[in-house]
Amino acid sequence: MHNGQGVESPPPVAQLILRARIAAGLSRQDLGEQIGVSRFTIYRWEDRGFLPHPRYVTALTIALKIQVAEFEAAYQSERATFLTTRGRTAPPEEGLGFRLRHVRFQLSLTQRELGLQLGVSQSSVSAWELGSRAPGKAQLSKINKFLEENQ
Repeated sequence: MHNGQGVESPPPVAQLILRARIAAGLSRQDLGEQIGVSRFTIYRWEDRGFLPHPRYVTALTIALKIQVAEFEAAYQSERATFLTTRGRTAPPEEGLGFRLRHVRFQLSLTQRELGLQLGVSQSSVSAWELGSRAPGKAQLSKINKFLEENQ
């Protein structure tokens, strides 16, 4: 897929999963059993456009031999498209929200799980990742400590 500027953009997550699964010679049932989901969940990811929950990212990348960075690039591209079609913009790629999401993905944490570690709600983590709200000083200190410990 090209982004109109002659530069190859990452494939949507569904295409990435489907191509990698077929290349690995796995059925939906096989892949589902390897990562702990049903074959219907794999179908939803490949054919219905649902994005995998972050807790399955590591298992998916291992089972399908996909680089985490490649998967994350596809995910972020798809998410940016989703936001743009709803009149919102994706957060900058080097901002706090991007870094927080990147580390959260690497650790296979949900926003809720990260919120529990930071002592905040899931909606706060979501707002920070989207760039729609900035954390306060105390929260920023906890976030920076979390990022330092996990990067």
